Amino acid sequence: MSWQTMIGYNYIDGENKSENDQVFTSFKPVENLLQKNFVLTTNRNFYFRTGTNYKLSEKSNLLFNYNLNMANDRATSTSSTSGTGINFTNNGLTKNKNNNHEISLQYKTKLDTIGRTLDITAFSNFFDKNPITTSNGLNNSLPTVFNGDLDFDLNNYYLKYDFAIPFDKINFSLNTGGKFNTIKVSNSGIYNLNSASNSNIDFDYTETNLAFYAEARKKFKKFNFTAGIRFEDFNVDRNAVENSNKTEVNFKNTNFFPNVSALYEINQNVNVSASYSKKIQQADYNTLDPNNFANFDQYNTSGGNPFLDPTFFDNFELKLTAFQFVQLGGNYTIANDVNRFIFNADPGELVSKQTFQQFDEINTLSFFASFPVPLDFFLKGKEEFKKRMNDMDKMNYIFFNLNYVDFTTKGYQFEFKEKPVINYSAQAQFILPWEIKNTISFFLTPKGTYEIYQITKPIQQFDISFNRDFLDKNLKIGLHCFDVFNSNEINALVSSTNLQTKFYQKQDTRTFRISLTYNFGNLKLEKENTNIDTQTVKQGGGMIK
Repeated sequence: MSWQTMIGYNYIDGENKSENDQVFTSFKPVENLLQKNFVLTTNRNFYFRTGTNYKLSEKSNLLFNYNLNMANDRATSTSSTSGTGINFTNNGLTKNKNNNHEISLQYKTKLDTIGRTLDITAFSNFFDKNPITTSNGLNNSLPTVFNGDLDFDLNNYYLKYDFAIPFDKINFSLNTGGKFNTIKVSNSGIYNLNSASNSNIDFDYTETNLAFYAEARKKFKKFNFTAGIRFEDFNVDRNAVENSNKTEVNFKNTNFFPNVSALYEINQNVNVSASYSKKIQQADYNTLDPNNFANFDQYNTSGGNPFLDPTFFDNFELKLTAFQFVQLGGNYTIANDVNRFIFNADPGELVSKQTFQQFDEINTLSFFASFPVPLDFFLKGKEEFKKRMNDMDKMNYIFFNLNYVDFTTKGYQFEFKEKPVINYSAQAQFILPWEIKNTISFFLTPKGTYEIYQITKPIQQFDISFNRDFLDKNLKIGLHCFDVFNSNEINALVSSTNLQTKFYQKQDTRTFRISLTYNFGNLKLEKENTNIDTQTVKQGGGMIK
C-alpha cells in the first residue's frame, strides 16, 4: 500500500478597489452616480489531504482520497455613492466560515494482457458556508442598517466508469463509459434592509445528470481519426421563495453531443489536425441563486437570475503543430443562450443591479500562434543546443503566444464601436551564473471588445522569479515577485437597459514571495500514484490552496 498526506495552512491579506461611474438613461435629464468601494480581505484556510493506493493484485488497484478544507474569511468594506443631492457612505463587515469535505474511491483494473482496462470512481462532496454581513450607512448624517445572514449547503455525488478496449494489431481503440451525477443546493437568506421587518429569500436547486459516451480511435497510415458521441440527460429544478412569492423553474434536456477529429502527419515532426465538438454547459447555481451578493445598500443590489437556460456550444478548430513546440491555428465557436454578468437598472430607479443576463448568441473567431525562440542555438552553438534539448531545465529560451479574438454578439445592442482583441504573452527562462534559474512572464491585453465588455485600458502583468537548488537538490530556494509594476487592473465599459457603467477594479496583485523547500527523503524513490482525478463543483469563498 502507498500512502501520501499533505497538511497546510495559509493566511492571506489582500485588498480590492472598485469604482463604477454610472449613467441612468431612463431619467430626463440623465442621472449620474459615482460609486466607489474599497475592501480589505483576510482569508485563512486549513487543508488536509490524504490518498492511498492499495494493490489488490498485480492488475488491480483500489485508491482512496479524502480532502478537507476549513476556511475563515473576513472582509471590511467602505463604499460611497455620490450624485445630485446624494452623499451616501456605507461601512460593512462580512464574516464567512465554510467547510468542504471531498471523499473519492476508485477501482482500477487491467482486464487482460492486451491492454483492456476498467476504472470505476465514486465521489462525494459536502460543502457549507455561513456568510454574515453587517453594514452601517451614513446618509446625510442619518444612520441606516443593511444586514444579511446566509445558510448555504451543497451536496454533490457521482458514480462513473471508464472502459478502454485497444486493438493494437489494427491500430484501433474503443473507449466508453458512463456517469450519474446529482447536485443539491439550499441557501436561506435573511436580510434587514433598513425596515421594521426582515426580508427572506430561500433558494433550492436540484440537478441530476445521466451520461454515457463512446469514442473510437483509428490510425491509418499517416492519418489518425477520432469519432465519439455523448448522451446527456439533464433534469434541473429551481425554486426561489422571496417573502412568500415563489418562483419555480424546471428544465429538462435529453440530447446527443458528437465530436470528430482528424490528424495528418506531414512528417515525423509536423502534423495538421481538424476537429468539431458540440457541448452543453448548465447555468451554475451561483448565477441562479438570488442570494448571491457581494455588497448591497439602497443604491446597489446583486443576485442571481433563476430563469437562465443552459448554453450550447459548437466548436470548430484547425491546427498545425511542429516539433511539439510550435502551434498555428484558428477556431470558431457558436454559443447559444450565453449567460454573462451585467449591470442594469429598472426605469425610474436609481438602483444599480448586478446580475446575470442571457444573450441569444455569441460567436467567437480566433487565431493563435505559439512558438519558441531557442536562445542557446544562437548563444551556445548548434551542438550545445542539441545537448540541452534533452533537458529543458538547462535551456535558455523565450516562448511567445499570440491570440486574435473577434466576438460577434447577437441579442445585444452596443453603445460603443466593437473592436477585436489581440492577446500577447511571453515566458522566458535564463540560466544565470551559479546555476540560478531565472523565469520571466508577461501578458498584455490591449483595448478592445471582449464579448459584451469594452476594455478601455490595456490589462497587463509582469512576473519574475529566481530559483536555485542546494545540497544535492534536496534544498530549493526561490525569490519571486508577481505583478512587479502593480499594473494588473480592469477598466471596462458595460452598456445595458437604462444604464451605462464605466467599471474599474484593482485587486492587490503585486506579491513578493520567498519559498523554501527541503526534501528529507530520497528524490529517486519511485512513488505510486495516489491521486484520483475528480470533477468538482465551484463553491466560492475560502482561498483554497
